[in-house]
Amino acid sequence: MTVNSDDILFPEDNLEKLEDSDVKDERRKVMKMKIHEKTFESYPLFIRNIRKKYSTGKVANKAMCLAVEKNIVFGLLGPNGAGKSTLISMMAGIYPPSSGTAYAAGYDIRTEMPKVYLNIGICPQHDVLWDDLTVEEHLLFYARLRGVEAEHGKSTWFSKDLITGDSA
Repeated sequence: MTVNSDDILFPEDNLEKLEDSDVKDERRKVMKMKIHEKTFESYPLFIRNIRKKYSTGKVANKAMCLAVEKNIVFGLLGPNGAGKSTLISMMAGIYPPSSGTAYAAGYDIRTEMPKVYLNIGICPQHDVLWDDLTVEEHLLFYARLRGVEAEHGKSTWFSKDLITGDSA
């Protein structure tokens, strides 16, 4: 039998005692779901047992499971140290997960980051803006940092008309 790293739970995490009932329900739902193209049509953000263990031994995101439905606005809230920044860093390709994975628009963060970059946007906690750049220039700058090619930087969802409110 082959063990999929997405399905591994770590007994030392003691999830049954730590998780609220709604979190347990979400985990059960995610673990029952098959990972295939149809899943991502309904759940463009799909996270299964994502875990990050640092070299210091500290564990963030012990085994997070989440399936965000299409057309839902999703906010990630929690107290300091809950693993929000670590999760976002893994979704953005800054840190690789130690186990488990996440999919954005059906693309695996472990193996398809260039396609993930084309489908996610992240608003950092602290403003990293320059007074001498326009909104458009900032967006293009960050897109290029993430490997979005110039011809994709001004697609239909990111046009000057959309930013300025002008219409042709």
